[in-house]
Amino acid sequence: MQDRGKHNGGGVARVGAHRPPGPGPAHHRTVCAGHRAGPRTRGGAVSVTDKTSSQDSLLEQTFGAPVRELYTQASGRDASAALRRALELRSFLVVAEEQVAWVRDRVHEATAADRDMSELSADDLRFDAQWLEAALAGRNGYVAALGQLLRTMPPPGPVPRRPVRLTQPTTTTALPPAPADIRAGAVRGPRP
Repeated sequence: MQDRGKHNGGGVARVGAHRPPGPGPAHHRTVCAGHRAGPRTRGGAVSVTDKTSSQDSLLEQTFGAPVRELYTQASGRDASAALRRALELRSFLVVAEEQVAWVRDRVHEATAADRDMSELSADDLRFDAQWLEAALAGRNGYVAALGQLLRTMPPPGPVPRRPVRLTQPTTTTALPPAPADIRAGAVRGPRP
């Protein structure tokens, strides 16, 4: 009973007091558990196929199918390398944009008009600025890479096979070898 009272009586550590500047989903779930979860993170881990990104409309327009269907196509044997790479970049982009949203929402909550000013921390805001800069750099890099891929990839469709060269059949007639004396230039004289 004494141990239980000791644990129950312990103070709650202030969330975000010791955050490293680098982004990371696992770190965010550990450190920021006390903050309000955004709509995309509420309810536990969700696959990237169930989340949205800012480039989904471009992907659907380029490949002609909804994002969920594109992931199904990419798992097939005949999927193009461009589709697989595009969806890989999209998966990275989903995580990066979620990190940006985490920091943005935390800053908005910390600086809300109805928030007690005594709770503001300049150190926390400096960490958040560094974290946001890193998250935005990652997000912008994925967007640029995805755009470059979509601009330079071959047009969607079946992979063209190597053309088969058709050649006209040719008939060659081999002449029998000439006698040795003719090949040597000798002239046969009349028999005696």
